[in-house]
Amino acid sequence: MLDSWMSKMVDNKKPSAAAHATRETETRKAQEREYTYTPPSQLDSPQAKPGIAHRWVRISLMGSDDDRNMSMRRREGWEVVRAEEHPEFVGPVHSEGRFTGVIGVGDLILMKIDERQLAAKRKFIDQKTDRLQAAMDSNLFREEDPRMPISVNRQSRVATGGGLRFDD
Repeated sequence: MLDSWMSKMVDNKKPSAAAHATRETETRKAQEREYTYTPPSQLDSPQAKPGIAHRWVRISLMGSDDDRNMSMRRREGWEVVRAEEHPEFVGPVHSEGRFTGVIGVGDLILMKIDERQLAAKRKFIDQKTDRLQAAMDSNLFREEDPRMPISVNRQSRVATGGGLRFDD
């Protein structure tokens, strides 16, 4: 009885199977698209929520904890990003130690800060840079001599090569 059942299954071939495969193959060729390769990133991170900025921060250096760096980042206002804050993100999460449940790769963890706080920090740094530049200019121009005037040109230009030219 088993032999008769198997023989019916083997003999029961659909005649249109070959025609269907050909049509499927032709359709697939028409729908093929060009693939492009992008190398995988080890530092993929979830999309930051509006008004929040993300940054990767080092937690250890050469096998030892970098508490100084973490302390400084936390005083600046950075907070760790936990995996439960981004359930849609499928990526590396620390599974042991004091950073359990935090999104991270190796000796880096993902941290977040309010964009307004980050903008205030950037403004402070820009103002400090301007004050330092003014102090440098003041020292420089104090040494200026009328016989050899100092001119400051802070404009930058980018020049690209005009191609190779050979004399004929």
